[in-house]
Amino acid sequence: MPARVPVTAVLVAHDGSRWLPTALSALAASTVTPARVVAVDTGSTDGSAELLRRAVGDVLELPPTTSYAAAVAAALAEVPADTRWVWLLHDDCAPDPGTLAGLLRAAAQHPAAAVLGPKAVDWDAPRRLVEIGCSTDVLGVRSSGVEPGEPDQGQYDAVRPVLAVGTAGALVRRDVWDALGGLDAALPLREDLDLGWRARAAGAEVLAVPTTRMRHARAVTTGRRPLAGAPRPAVLDRRSALLLLLAHAPVLRLLALVPLLALSGLLRAGAALAGRQVHEALDEASALPRVLARPGRLHALRRARRRTTPDQLASATARLRARAVALLDRGGPRAVPTLDEPAVERPGLLRRLTRSPAAVLGAGLLAVALLAGRDLLGRGALAGGRLLPAPDGAGGLWSAYASAGDASIGALALLATATLGRPGLAVDLLLLGTVPLAGVAAAWAAARVVGSRVLQVWAGATWALLPVATGAVAAGRLDAAAVHVALPLLLVLSHRTSRADPRTEGWAPAWRLGLAITLLAALAPVVWPLAVALLGGGAALRVAASSAAQRPAARRRAQGCALALAVPVALLVPWSTGLLELHGPGLVGPGLADPSLPAWHLLLLAPGGPGAAPLLLTAPLLVAALGGLLRTRRAPVAAAGWGVALAGLAAATVLARTTADGVAVWPGIPLDLAAAGMLLAALIGAEGLQQGLARSTFGWRQLSAVALVVAAAAVPLLAAADWVRRGADGPLQRVHPQPLPAYAVAELAAAPGQRALLLAERPDGAVTYAVADADGPRLGDPPPALDAVVSDLLAPRGVPAAASAASAGIVLIA
Repeated sequence: MPARVPVTAVLVAHDGSRWLPTALSALAASTVTPARVVAVDTGSTDGSAELLRRAVGDVLELPPTTSYAAAVAAALAEVPADTRWVWLLHDDCAPDPGTLAGLLRAAAQHPAAAVLGPKAVDWDAPRRLVEIGCSTDVLGVRSSGVEPGEPDQGQYDAVRPVLAVGTAGALVRRDVWDALGGLDAALPLREDLDLGWRARAAGAEVLAVPTTRMRHARAVTTGRRPLAGAPRPAVLDRRSALLLLLAHAPVLRLLALVPLLALSGLLRAGAALAGRQVHEALDEASALPRVLARPGRLHALRRARRRTTPDQLASATARLRARAVALLDRGGPRAVPTLDEPAVERPGLLRRLTRSPAAVLGAGLLAVALLAGRDLLGRGALAGGRLLPAPDGAGGLWSAYASAGDASIGALALLATATLGRPGLAVDLLLLGTVPLAGVAAAWAAARVVGSRVLQVWAGATWALLPVATGAVAAGRLDAAAVHVALPLLLVLSHRTSRADPRTEGWAPAWRLGLAITLLAALAPVVWPLAVALLGGGAALRVAASSAAQRPAARRRAQGCALALAVPVALLVPWSTGLLELHGPGLVGPGLADPSLPAWHLLLLAPGGPGAAPLLLTAPLLVAALGGLLRTRRAPVAAAGWGVALAGLAAATVLARTTADGVAVWPGIPLDLAAAGMLLAALIGAEGLQQGLARSTFGWRQLSAVALVVAAAAVPLLAAADWVRRGADGPLQRVHPQPLPAYAVAELAAAPGQRALLLAERPDGAVTYAVADADGPRLGDPPPALDAVVSDLLAPRGVPAAASAASAGIVLIA
């Protein structure tokens, strides 16, 4: 017979006969037995009360308008408080047999835990995850900790703190329940978030225990069971979400929150209208006014949350620290949903975008980019710095690639083809979109490192506005812009490949990484030697550090890394032979660089050249990255970040002292790698800071941490303000691409194959040249090999110089 445990189980039913038999069977099959089971029926008309009576015995019957919170309160009022725990159950949830035992075991391992919840999976498709803890963002959007339709592969099976857990299957300590007053019946929905929020504010821990599992039909939220006398579930949920936010917000935040929620409501209403969902648009637009129209209810909720929690729960200082930490919700790595599960109804694309922090971040960064690039908008082609005007079509780029074999021209041709044969549009999207695209990519990558959406958004904004990014835009560096956008994704792929054993996972991860490196190395060849240093060096270290039993798997992973590094060399032949030489102007990208750049500027991630930001702007990021090394639990991750950072700094230092054909080399791309490593270490430190502050007493550590947090948070804000103030243009500008006078254009047009030689003198006295036809010099034109011809022209050699120019097809010199 199963052991009895000090738990009072409360099962509430309302017209749940469709699920209740399974739920009761699951309760009876539990490996441990609650000391007491209290059954409540709220006016069911489908026989649910009789099902409860046969299974449990006495049933507390309440009116159909009774909320879940009120039903649980009435049930507990009927029984003595002689058990340590309360287990909340719905009629549409079915815990696995070991769920209650697993929750109690986790509670014993975490004595500070007061609220614990199992992993919820779909009722009809138990392989699909529904929820692992829950949280809310500043706009009231609920997060379940998993992606919609994500399969359960055990990827989250580790106990972790969360803001709240759903009431279905939640295990709550009875003394904490009584001290907090249980669920708040004033909230028709979102009462689970409110309970977890209040518990954490009181200094208690709220834990998700994904090693325990429960099937949940979510009958109310999916619309399969309407609430008696209430609006549609989506409407009720939105109003409850707004009420929850306003009830918990401090006064100063409340003043900023109301206009933000009003703007969000209008945007959501507009998205609904765009999707021809008129009723939903009206509901969204009216949600906040309806909440604010009852100030008495809001005031009562806020007053109740200001009451002092009994001393046995936590001190006032601990409550304040926990409240701050509770605002930072947690998530985790996302898996790709499979196609063998039944389809689920999802909100429309516009609604999902307005609810996505990454999409909101991208929209904000796009606005910043447009403001900063205000002088780059309009007619004409982007040109200047290292950028030539784009040709009129992709065909010319493909022809140039076929004749010259230059991989960078091939990459540009691919970009132009992707924009339906409009190279100018591809250039505009890449350069003007560098900042927003990089921000979204970095936020996505950060979500694989930390769960807090606040930290993910901060990482995305900081990465997007680094000096390397603004410098790449100002100088027209397509290669650096592409690397800045893609590097976060490339690092995630590299991490996955380095951990993938080809014996069990195949060679697909290595091939994917190899193709990604190929595309980037085609535009920016320096990416390949950097990848060799990181991937090859990392794989060698793992093999050397592995034990005898682990060494075969480590060697197979090293072979995967080797394959990824070999793919670019094989696919880019014969151009890739230059990669193996590790020198040359194509590899390092010379021009528009500061030849006397101090080394300490590199430590502050300042590459020099056009578009430079204030030097000390990134200093807080450096300090935050150093703080990551102080984190004990994830110190190896922070150390790995610094390993990447030091490798990037070393390469940048070498390149900053290098010249190609007498021209200084810009060290921006290796600095991008250094910045990525620092940002990784800073994220680890920030994640540890949240947990450390909640455990430590108030002192100089808290003051220092607050100062660092404020300084680090200001980095992207100040960078955005500075970029908007000075503008994104530098050498880059909108130009008419034809530098030749009309008569010269007419002459060249009349004689196809004839070209003009354009000479220019640099400030140091050196002469540069370009070759143009009737269309002018264009992006993707192969560099002309006319050094000897130009030398002849500049020397007093007379007719031989003119003859050598004519033999090269040069009929005009300007």
